[in-house]
Amino acid sequence: MNPKFKHLPVSREGLPEIIKDNLFDGTNKLKIAEVGVFYGYYLDKYYPKFEDAVSEFHLIDLWSAENNDDLHSKKDDKLKIAYDRVMSRHGHKDNVFMHKGSSVDMADEFEDASLDYVYIDADHRYEGVLADITAWYPKVKSGGFICGHDTYPSPGHEAGNEQDSFGVARAVEDFFGDEVENIHLTNERYFQSLVYR
Repeated sequence: MNPKFKHLPVSREGLPEIIKDNLFDGTNKLKIAEVGVFYGYYLDKYYPKFEDAVSEFHLIDLWSAENNDDLHSKKDDKLKIAYDRVMSRHGHKDNVFMHKGSSVDMADEFEDASLDYVYIDADHRYEGVLADITAWYPKVKSGGFICGHDTYPSPGHEAGNEQDSFGVARAVEDFFGDEVENIHLTNERYFQSLVYR
């Protein structure tokens, strides 16, 4: 673990409160995006916490085995179930917008500096993470937050995967360079979320 990363006293379930405390003034509602939604289990947890403060929830996922990472390319049936689950639970809400396609391509649909908060949890390979951060970082407003899941996997999980199949931490360090001193990690033992403002 990079010793320059700072640590937060909360898990990723506490991120909505941090985002709201720092960005929501009680009047101007936020625009946020989750990049990599899959079944929407995290969405189920954070949507109620954000509901009063967010005008637009953008959900971005390929939801397809075609052109997906090695792990998900064999899960076409599960990906359809995942999409249908998210659609049935959240797709009918006026402030939820679902974007089905490549996370990098979907970034082009958003203007630069148009989002207050982006949470990345898509392709975990080094190249995929680096591409997602590169594509989505400009979409975040000055003073906004870009965060991402699964920074450091458990040792057993990492050993069971091919080299570079879990490259989140290295991609974060390479993208942010000297700015890693301003990155915080949530307090899970493994699979922490990174938080950068």
